[in-house]
Formats: sequence, structure tokens, C-alpha cells
Amino acid sequence: MAEIILDLAFVLIFLGIVFGIIRLVIGPDTVDRVVAVDLLTIIAIAVIAAASVVAMTEPVVLFRRTSRCGSGGCSWLLVVFGSGPMFTLPLTVPLTAA
Repeated sequence: MAEIILDLAFVLIFLGIVFGIIRLVIGPDTVDRVVAVDLLTIIAIAVIAAASVVAMTEPVVLFRRTSRCGSGGCSWLLVVFGSGPMFTLPLTVPLTAA
């Protein structure tokens, strides 16, 4: 049930973004464009809130490069966080000669 509600929330947020961009582009007055930018700012906060709810229910995996790629390969940091404890795992990806 929660997944259906979250999917519906993301659909409504997407529709709000579409209508906000339409108002920003078509708005005949400067006031309409200012209101559209304010609306898009509020929708951005809604996206952050919805993404945090998803992050609390499902684990989120991020990769981050920790250094530049050298002759030994590229160093990456695997970060997993969600409802449980966050953990990190360093990875090194070797470069192969093509």
C-alpha cells in the first residue's frame, strides 16, 4: 500500500513540475513567472521529502570516486544507506589495455 501511495505522490509531483514549467514559459506577466519559480521551489522540497521516505524504506546505493584514475586503476567508494546502519566499501577498478 505504501508503494502505491509513493508512486502516486511521484506522479503528482511530476505533474506539478510540468504545469510549473508551462506557467514559467507561457506566463504573460513577470508575476506569473515569479509564482512559477516559487512553485518549482516548493516542488523541489517535495521531491526531497519523497526521496527521503523512499530512502528510509529501501536501501540506497551510491558510488563515489575517491581519487583520480591512475596507472593502478580508479578508486571508488561504495556507500549503502537506508533504514539500517550505513556502511561503506572501498573498491578499486583496474584499468585494462584496449
